[in-house]
Amino acid sequence: MEDCNLLDPFLLDQPLDYEELIDEERQRIFEAKGVAQNQITDEQLFAASISLARLFQAQHRLNDSYPTKTSYISDVNNNEVYSTISSIIDPVLRIMALSIILNMKDPLIFEIEERKKLLWEMTILLKYLLPSLPLPTAVV
Repeated sequence: MEDCNLLDPFLLDQPLDYEELIDEERQRIFEAKGVAQNQITDEQLFAASISLARLFQAQHRLNDSYPTKTSYISDVNNNEVYSTISSIIDPVLRIMALSIILNMKDPLIFEIEERKKLLWEMTILLKYLLPSLPLPTAVV
């Protein structure tokens, strides 16, 4: 039961160097983009985009170098997250990454207008996928 709070120590007891962790995720993204496109690459980009967004959130909340606390991470950081998501070719993984990241709060990853655009992108991807989904999947 104690393992249920895995993220609490990550967010509260912080001698971590976020820049080092973020650079590690950037390296994973760079390597994944350099490989011939395949399912494994998409899975790596999927995981890296979510990890990067989460690290930016934690950095935003806990780092004293942010002079003013806002409800969103910086534009530079959210552009980097979006760039990683947009590199995911598999529409299902892309929809899942968008869905997870759009539901991240405190702070939000994207501002309201960007969120609307990304929700629209998800809608288009879902419409594209719908005809090829098996009936039980499409109904659920």
